[in-house]
Amino acid sequence: MKPTEIKLHKNIPKFILRLRNYLFSRRIPAKTIFLVIGLFSTIWFLVRVIPKPSRANYPCMRASYPFMAGFVSYIISLMAAMLAFYKSKSHFKNARYAAWAACLLVGISAAVFSSAGNSIPVYANSKLFLEANQPIGTARGIYPGRVVWVWDSSATNENCTNEYGDGWFLNKNTNSDVVCDMVDDGILKLTETESVNEAWEALFKDFNKNHGKGEVGYSEGEKIFIRTNQVSASDGTYSNLNFAIADQGRYGMAETSPQVVLAVLRQLINECGIPQEDISVGDPMKHMYKHVFDMWHNEFPDVIYLDKDARLGRTEPVSDGTADIFYSDRGTILDVESDEFPTVITDADYLINIPCMKAHARGGVTLTAKLHFGSNMRSGASHLHKGLIAPDKMSNTSTWRTGYGLYRVQVDLMADENLGGKTVLFLVDAIWGGSEANDPPCKFAMAPFNNDWTSSVFLAQDEVAIESVCFDFLKAEFTDDNPYGSYPQMEGTDDYIMQAADSNYWPAGFKYDPENDGTSFKSLGV
Repeated sequence: MKPTEIKLHKNIPKFILRLRNYLFSRRIPAKTIFLVIGLFSTIWFLVRVIPKPSRANYPCMRASYPFMAGFVSYIISLMAAMLAFYKSKSHFKNARYAAWAACLLVGISAAVFSSAGNSIPVYANSKLFLEANQPIGTARGIYPGRVVWVWDSSATNENCTNEYGDGWFLNKNTNSDVVCDMVDDGILKLTETESVNEAWEALFKDFNKNHGKGEVGYSEGEKIFIRTNQVSASDGTYSNLNFAIADQGRYGMAETSPQVVLAVLRQLINECGIPQEDISVGDPMKHMYKHVFDMWHNEFPDVIYLDKDARLGRTEPVSDGTADIFYSDRGTILDVESDEFPTVITDADYLINIPCMKAHARGGVTLTAKLHFGSNMRSGASHLHKGLIAPDKMSNTSTWRTGYGLYRVQVDLMADENLGGKTVLFLVDAIWGGSEANDPPCKFAMAPFNNDWTSSVFLAQDEVAIESVCFDFLKAEFTDDNPYGSYPQMEGTDDYIMQAADSNYWPAGFKYDPENDGTSFKSLGV
């Protein structure tokens, strides 16, 4: 095979994903996108795999397979429906009523499957369980319940294509200076102080006062872990030589902006004088790309950078082998009863939680609470999905856990003494907001964004409050007419927020106790 032919083949899945993103950006109906992408994926898959079946295991094939599988399933179900209806008509004419009824039932079932499986799921716009401006729970923070929103459209390049080589995370598309000013502005407004150093001193004092340490600030030697979201950095998405992000299907997915983390590192180290070696940063289940590592390491070489593959200056997360969280359902809903956390979490005195603001196909939204699905020492988080609304996003909705007053695993994560209990600052990165955990960023149609990137950060000490605010943004944007999906409309998306705010909304006879020590809480915020 000629080198040019190899390059062409490698570019096909990239072309498919770029075509999908282009159609999304033009707000083409989801059904049309499904048909176009499915047809392209199926043709290419067959052309490549029929001559050499072993190619089906290539990473590029695995990236295209879901598009093909959905398209083929749709075509088969559509043809089955047509055939069944045709046969039912013949049986009815010949008075074979049992056969007619059977064919009619098959036809209806196939038609329903084809209509339900050919596009992004659409959820009817749902009403909130609680009326507006009727807060529940006990507010937390120096200024209780305060959530600060900083928005600056100049933080992002509105012409970013997010194609390979033009990712949203590059400095040419995310203005690091503007982002640093935004984070500085946010923390000053959150604490009403005059300097970044004073702001962090106020945050540490308020945290320590509420944790029985007295009204004292940060002490040298105390450990800080900055928890980020690097969901795309799985095996096969980077170069094995240097961790450079590869040209593959997960390129450009929405996740924590490295510029936001850089802003926090500059605050802690340059403004507050915290030793670099006392700070760890990363996503324990994932790798750390070269562009992320270089941005942070070039300025702060002594910070500890997490990667599940400890090479090239990175540190592998480890645990002490003991269970650190005991899920409150006690095995009745989840696949497991407990999990271990890495020592960067259990040994930390403070956590800083920096997720990306995104909708989510199984939980409705993914923010500060769900970020900790990736904080345990397993290879994945599938064991926790049963605690969400949709345990399997591809399953029949009869298995879903919609509605209110059900066990929600996010509440355990928010209440756990090592996770929500250690967090001194919740900083939701909405520089590049997204429509789903595994989708690229998208421009928001709603005001004030007006079909531009979200270009925002949200800061709070109160986790319930910041989850509420960001849920409101996502629910307002991703409605049933949005081509990117409407996951936040799933009934019960805010169930975990209400339960975290007020124990009166817990399931009947149920108690959240993630330490399994007999104690619980009444409110985690407002």
